[in-house]
Amino acid sequence: MEGNLEPTVLLEGHEFTVWSVVLTQDGRHVVSGGQDATVRLWDIQTGKLVHTFIGHEGPVYGLVATSDGRRIFSVSDRDPAVRVWDVEAGTALNTLTPNSLHTNSIAITPDDCYVITGGDDGKDRVWDIGHSVMARIREQGAGVFSIAVSPNGAYLVSGSKRALGRDPTGILWLRDLDTGALLHTLHGHKGNVTRLVFTPESRFMISGGQDGDVHIWDVDSGTLLNTLSGHTSAILLLWVSHDGRYLVTGANDCTIRVWQMHGGVLLRTLDHTDNVHSLAMSSDGRQLVAGTLEGELFVWDFPLGSPWIDKIAPRTEEEKVELAAFRMMQLRKIIGRYETLPMNRLATLLRFSSVEELEDWLLELADEFPHVRIDGANIIIRK
Repeated sequence: MEGNLEPTVLLEGHEFTVWSVVLTQDGRHVVSGGQDATVRLWDIQTGKLVHTFIGHEGPVYGLVATSDGRRIFSVSDRDPAVRVWDVEAGTALNTLTPNSLHTNSIAITPDDCYVITGGDDGKDRVWDIGHSVMARIREQGAGVFSIAVSPNGAYLVSGSKRALGRDPTGILWLRDLDTGALLHTLHGHKGNVTRLVFTPESRFMISGGQDGDVHIWDVDSGTLLNTLSGHTSAILLLWVSHDGRYLVTGANDCTIRVWQMHGGVLLRTLDHTDNVHSLAMSSDGRQLVAGTLEGELFVWDFPLGSPWIDKIAPRTEEEKVELAAFRMMQLRKIIGRYETLPMNRLATLLRFSSVEELEDWLLELADEFPHVRIDGANIIIRK
């Protein structure tokens, strides 16, 4: 199945390329890092810029947020510090130094106790967040381009950065996170290992490369189980659904691909925008965010019924209020732009879980929007 993704929100503010992007676990905020050396916090419902964090000395290549969304950790090229930011206050909290001068990646443990960084000097640095000290350093033997921690907190995997004049084969180092013991050294990609992720139960590890391939590995044995091919450029996104059944991959070849983990069957190919340099998914799989060469960020909502979406995730009262405001704002934009629109498309744009839920909502607003009426599978807007 193929189709096009149409953005629902545009975020503008960065002066140049957006190299890194992440969504907070509650789905309320997008955090972006740019060539302009800034970290920016956005409200995903309104599209408004909440804070701009200034302090880095080079392009921001890596971002993570704590599980409660209150702190952001960022790393930058030409800046030997991990910078810690307070989301609510919009201020700098701390710096962790000394780090690699050319840091490419950062990860955080599930318990929010440690962050791990990797850079061109070939070292993984593990930082104790509570005590603001470096807990340990591990030498990998080659530059580190990507890092991931398993959901059970037991494993750390690092992916190599290709060095000019050296063997282009990508290397993955899988370690015991607590002891640092090297469990497996894996070879497979050509060029940089650009993205890494574990499945929710931590049984499998997935790597994406500069070569556009996606490899699925068995953690215990280090065996390569499957290779998913189809992307034609570097992998920017690897995301696994909560139930472990679906894998979403993205690349700067303008496509998002959805795979069934069992058997590696390609289910959907979706087109996004040009000149994308960073991609991220919300934790519930409902939204995709892309950062571009021009400094813009686009937010897409996946179509209703997408099987990888976590439909169980509850919304807080605050999130419900924000969602209601977002829907009213979006509906007014749609009324000014369209004369007719399919109901299932409108439900996706307004973030409803079903067309029936949208119908009930529109009926409640009939007096406020008398020029909007439901006509079968479409809405009709009288101008």
